[in-house]
Amino acid sequence: LGLLPIKDDDVPRTANLITNPEHQIWERVKTAEEFYAFFEEAIPQVPWRKAVREEEAERFARSQGGRFPAPQACSKLQRLIGDEKTPGVGVLLLGDSVHAFPPDIGQGVNSALQDVAVFDEVLESCNNDLKTALPEFEKNRLPDVLALVKIVQTCYPWQYTQNQLAKSLWTVNFLIRFVLNKIFPWAITPHSFLLIQQQELSYKEILRLANKTTRNLYILGLFSVSISVWA
Repeated sequence: LGLLPIKDDDVPRTANLITNPEHQIWERVKTAEEFYAFFEEAIPQVPWRKAVREEEAERFARSQGGRFPAPQACSKLQRLIGDEKTPGVGVLLLGDSVHAFPPDIGQGVNSALQDVAVFDEVLESCNNDLKTALPEFEKNRLPDVLALVKIVQTCYPWQYTQNQLAKSLWTVNFLIRFVLNKIFPWAITPHSFLLIQQQELSYKEILRLANKTTRNLYILGLFSVSISVWA
């Protein structure tokens, strides 16, 4: 359960509830009263009848919830639609319209702001000429967009414990990279979950480093097996 912060205490707050698709709440909660009963039992610290109006509780009970999108990206970020009479007119995609994915690594807002910042730099370098700026933005930004979507799929996809075995394997992978980075920093980088927190690294560079480490781990593993066989 996540509550989004707001400045004005008198304004209603938005809450996000994340569950597995088969969670019991979708079967048990069909009315406002069942909503209150369920949450008063599950999270008794919150005064639910005071915090959530009855009409909101009823609306929640009638809903079926939504689903996070599978990580995906557009291969085209812009299109010029102007003609000789209207040069420099076009469409530009930014944020979730370009790269959509679950909030597993907290990069939704960050990447959208980066889109805007990169476009601002490109637009300035092109003297505000959209006819030049839009293709240039796509050329500069698309590699990072595609890299980001790939990173999301492996960086931390199991935070909701959808698959306990997969989460355990992810944890082992994380620890191996963390420990070996201390021993062989020139060959092994930390896990992408840590690299993503280094703001000086682009998504493209993070993916390159992660893939390089994966290759080096395979080589190290094969070398270790060979030594064991010959020993």
